[in-house]
Amino acid sequence: MEFFTMDEKRNIGLPLYLEKNETFGFCTHSMFRLIFIYEGTGILRINDKRILFMAPTAIGLNEKDTILVEEFHNVKAKTIYFNPVVVNNIFTIEKLREDPSELSQTEFADHCLLSPFLTGPDRMGQIIQMGLTAEKRIMEFLDRLGNELDTLDNNFWRCRSRSILYEILSFLQYLYTEMDIDNNYKVLESESDIDKIILHIHTNYDQKITLSSLTKVFHINRTTLSEEFAKVTGMSVIDYVIKLRIKIASLLLSQTSIPISEIVYRTGFNDSTHFGKMFKKHTGFSPSQYRINKSS
Repeated sequence: MEFFTMDEKRNIGLPLYLEKNETFGFCTHSMFRLIFIYEGTGILRINDKRILFMAPTAIGLNEKDTILVEEFHNVKAKTIYFNPVVVNNIFTIEKLREDPSELSQTEFADHCLLSPFLTGPDRMGQIIQMGLTAEKRIMEFLDRLGNELDTLDNNFWRCRSRSILYEILSFLQYLYTEMDIDNNYKVLESESDIDKIILHIHTNYDQKITLSSLTKVFHINRTTLSEEFAKVTGMSVIDYVIKLRIKIASLLLSQTSIPISEIVYRTGFNDSTHFGKMFKKHTGFSPSQYRINKSS
């Protein structure tokens, strides 16, 4: 299957397509993909790597990469399918994999935007972290691109669509190389029942989570749960939950103006005092100090 936008009226097309409701169904094609997961959490298998992810996350895949959804909860995603020639006319799939040293300066700059899609024999795709501000910017790009590909307005829709894709790739390159953002994903080294427990925690971190509640949900005894969880994650269940909650709270403090009292509730803490103590223990700052530092 090829993803192609065709202007039947003018008999012109572009190997660029926006899937607004990605279902992660299997299909064969020869396109590069940019998948933007903007809601939910789950486990993906990218090539031979199993990835636990949380939105917002972007994933860049080339035409040889495979992706399979093992489990997911409330996931919403959009995908851009494109042939590299949309970025630069000389970049056929074969040309991209040749030595770039002979390229012109402009061609080399364009090649750099696409090189992360090609690197490494043991690759797991280009997984790009996005904070809430970056996510908002990406969604604005996608809205603009979707409008161009839907309306096909006048003879310049292809030029505008290509320029928007270029903006997206440039922005993601900046996020990938410059931004200091904690991972929204975790590579699962081996398959185990603990994976489902980790996914449950990532999905329900805003709810009350205890060892007792997990043993009931997953029908596992307390000792086995504690030992196996520590083997997989290197920490206790409760430490893992707190670390995840602090990470999400940090994101909300630095990139939104949501009141701290609401962040306490959103991240599953019992009260503001406990939240403040845990936050300072893990970051060295009180929540209000952290917000001020990040905004300055």
